[in-house]
Amino acid sequence: MELRLHVGEPVRGCKLVRITGEVDLDNVGQLERVIREFLRERPEAILVDLSRADYVSGAGMDVLLACAANLSVMGSKLTLVGPQPAVCMALDLVGLFDLASVAATVSEAVRALFGTQAVNTVRCNGAA
Repeated sequence: MELRLHVGEPVRGCKLVRITGEVDLDNVGQLERVIREFLRERPEAILVDLSRADYVSGAGMDVLLACAANLSVMGSKLTLVGPQPAVCMALDLVGLFDLASVAATVSEAVRALFGTQAVNTVRCNGAA
């Protein structure tokens, strides 16, 4: 399955990337570019919606770990949204949950971080 990334800003100061498909060695650069762009903007939080991610390779987990570490240094947060059970197990094994929080939905993540409801401003750009 191909990788599709959709980026947006559900609330001011928060960045969102929705992952559909599989993050593997062949396409992890797409995710890395989006995350680097987000980090340059120094957001209060980055949400990574994994609810439609079928697979995240070790390289993809490395990108997420580096993102969480960079955000921690900046005083910001990484929240993983709706990871599927197999993806969740893998992320737990690499220790990502020590650096990031988890939420069932984007709205839940936004409420936990900012005490407000997410607005539907996700713009799809098929980041490639």
